[in-house]
Amino acid sequence: MNAGRKVVEKRLGRPPATDSGDTKRRILDIAREMFSVHGYEVTTNRDIATAAGITSGALYHYFGSKLDLYLAVHEDVQAGVYESFSNATMNLETFTEMFLAVLEVAHDMNENDPSVARFVGAVRVDAQRHPEMAAALSPRSEQREVFFTRLIDIGVKTGVIDTARSFFYEAD
Repeated sequence: MNAGRKVVEKRLGRPPATDSGDTKRRILDIAREMFSVHGYEVTTNRDIATAAGITSGALYHYFGSKLDLYLAVHEDVQAGVYESFSNATMNLETFTEMFLAVLEVAHDMNENDPSVARFVGAVRVDAQRHPEMAAALSPRSEQREVFFTRLIDIGVKTGVIDTARSFFYEAD
């Protein structure tokens, strides 16, 4: 019945004309989406590998375990979010300007790629369910702490945040 017709099967592995960096980027993006929708527990490396068009073995070439992949996605998201926040607030001086810029950037990020915000939310739930993940994520919160400490320090310095009363004033 198929005489004379060549059957072409889709091969798994790195697609032609791509490099290792492209494949790793694709894996991180697909993993972020899958973790953000299904969570850590339900998402499997096999699901991620299949969606990325590679074998599970190839996935392990890039990430030694599902937890390693999750942590890499977390670091990638954190780096992107706080780089965007820092760039948006770089030349601003008041707490209110900075706070509004952060809200605008967060809104834009969510409009452009909702999986980022979903992943950030999922991390909190996944970390509560998996103590080993919470322990691994704990030292990785430095970017968030540095950024928000700077923002709050400006709020305190300018009087917008009253540390004695613990709420905001419309000072600037």
